[in-house]
This record gives sequence, structure tokens and C-alpha cells, in this order.
Amino acid sequence: MLQKLWNYLKICSRDYYDIEDKRYYIRELIGEGGFSTVSLVSEAATNRLYAVKKIHCHSKEDELSALTEIECHKKIKHPTIIECIASAVIGNADISYNQTSQVLLLLPYFKSGSLHSLLEKFQRTQMNLSEKLIYDYFRQICEGLEAIHLCGLAHRDLKPANVLIAPNERVIIMDLGY
Repeated sequence: MLQKLWNYLKICSRDYYDIEDKRYYIRELIGEGGFSTVSLVSEAATNRLYAVKKIHCHSKEDELSALTEIECHKKIKHPTIIECIASAVIGNADISYNQTSQVLLLLPYFKSGSLHSLLEKFQRTQMNLSEKLIYDYFRQICEGLEAIHLCGLAHRDLKPANVLIAPNERVIIMDLGY
């Protein structure tokens, strides 16, 4: 009986996000930026893994910028651009009252990590990516940038850390630069 109670308390005390009527339990922090963090989460009902990008907003302008990122995701539907599955706003940013808000973006999780981490791994092991794979990744990144540009937008922070490695030798551009 005590073991059941202990297991229940462990589950209830876990940190979580509620996004669009679904609960996501935080498993671990997987990335940090200047104004945001990315956590690995699992959906409570299915245990399926996702990533949640939490943008810390200290003012209405910060919040508007984060909401613009969500709108950009809605505008761009392309296989090399990360999909924003759902989103939420927690709190109300107001610099006058020293109040912050958080904008949450629910994103797919790619267990292979980023192009940056792949390049670091290859550098440590003194291995090389094949020329064919390099050209294929470059072509996919260019196609994604073209999709962004055709929507009248620009990615302002393109770097290997913002390119994810997806299954089947695909890459996915994330962090649309806002």
C-alpha cells in the first residue's frame, strides 16, 4: 500500500506543462538559449515524446515576438521546417509590475539531436560525413530557407545548432530566428 502511495506521489509531484488540454511531463532539459529553454517531455496520456520550447517574456514586446514565431510556424508548412504542434501562453508579461510570461511551443522530438552535435561527434572521432550526405543536407537546408523566404520571412539565426537530424538522412530547420 505504501509503495502505491509513493508511486502516486512521485507522479503527482512531477513538473509538467498543460498545452491545449493535454498534459506533458517534463523529463529533462535538452537545450538553452538566450531567452528560451527546450525540454524533453512525454504526453501524459500516451507517453509519446515531444520537445517544448519555453520562451521567457519580460515585456509585451517579448511576448509579441514569441507569438510571431508561432504565427510563422503556422504560415510555413514544409518538410524541412519544424512543425509547431500546439502552443500556450502562461502568465501576463508586464515590465511595469515585473511580471513575466512564458510562451510554450510543442514541437516534435528528434532523438538524433542537432547538426552541431553530429559535427562535434564526428570531430571527436575523427570521422567524416560523406560528400553525398553533406550535399544532401545542404540542399534540404536551402529548400527550407526558400520556403521561409516565399512566406515573406527570414531566418535570422541559421546555424548548425538550429538544424536537427531527422530519420532517413533528413534535416529539419528549427528556431525560426525570432
